[in-house]
Amino acid sequence: MSDASGFPPPPGGQFPPPPPSGYPPPPTGGGLPPGPPAKKPIYKRTWFIVSAVLLVLVVVGSAASGSKDDEQDATGSTTTIERATATEVTTTTVDPDTNAIKDGNVARCNDGGYSDNHDFAATCSGGDGIDKWLAPFGECQDGTVIKMSAKATCQDNEGFKKLLPVGYRPEAADGDIARCKDTTFSDNTDFAAACSSHGGVSKWLAPYGKCKDSTVIKLSTTASCEDHNGFQALLPESYVPPTTTTTAPPPPPPSTTPPATSPPAPAESVSQSNARQSAADYLDYSAFSRSGLIKQLAFEGFSTADATYGVDALGADWNEQAAKSAASYLEYSSFSRSGLIDQLVFEGFTRAQAEFGVSTTGL
Repeated sequence: MSDASGFPPPPGGQFPPPPPSGYPPPPTGGGLPPGPPAKKPIYKRTWFIVSAVLLVLVVVGSAASGSKDDEQDATGSTTTIERATATEVTTTTVDPDTNAIKDGNVARCNDGGYSDNHDFAATCSGGDGIDKWLAPFGECQDGTVIKMSAKATCQDNEGFKKLLPVGYRPEAADGDIARCKDTTFSDNTDFAAACSSHGGVSKWLAPYGKCKDSTVIKLSTTASCEDHNGFQALLPESYVPPTTTTTAPPPPPPSTTPPATSPPAPAESVSQSNARQSAADYLDYSAFSRSGLIKQLAFEGFSTADATYGVDALGADWNEQAAKSAASYLEYSSFSRSGLIDQLVFEGFTRAQAEFGVSTTGL
């Protein structure tokens, strides 16, 4: 007896029952049943890859922050070599006065602090007085320029606005009639009050002016257009008022004594003569350094050569001018000795002249 495969039955004559359903069918064609799946190599396993990546990161980080390597030379001694990365730090020094101006301050006090008090008479009152103003000039809300001092004020000009740049120099605007002693300009046609808050008039910007009814006036603190419909404009510098014609006296009889001979005076050009006279006029009203006065004449339109000639032709004592300038500053503001010296140097005096001038004030 055999089953359908043709094999004889096992002893006992019974074939084993078929396997239950759900089991995989027996292999066909002979051979062994499949074994367990083959394992991945260790370098392909996830945990190994993750560990290797972490290890690399640790090594790179250590190398970046600095490491110590031991190297052995031919004698067998070990040398420790330190390697570290250096970070270059660039620092920029900012002038504390510049930061103080940005913060709204107007002066540096004698105690080292700063003040933003726009009542300039009281600026630094709690800081032992003013060491220096942070800029020579300031501007009021209505555009009026003021020279910084304890007597300066913007009370009638809608309040104080800001300090002007340190290198600022006032220039005459349309309508201005006079240059003040503090180097600002005034458009006040009440001539008696022109520059009254700026130390007085240094120079009228023209010798003559015209009222609205065409009356010509010579500019002075006593001049007025009040009875002539008000002031109209300055007349050109070259204006010469008409003069009355008079009969000249007869010339004297010729002298029989021969005139004394003298060496001819060096020729002076018209522009040089005007520059000399203008320089003298400036020194009659205010103190100047040599370089400051040359610059002022150049500003008035003289060539640098004529301005230099005009200033040097006066033979002024610049130490005396420095002393006058120092005294003038102290009339309007409080200064330390070093602060006043720096201010005079800023105005164009040499340091020796500035130190002499400040010493005459007792500082």
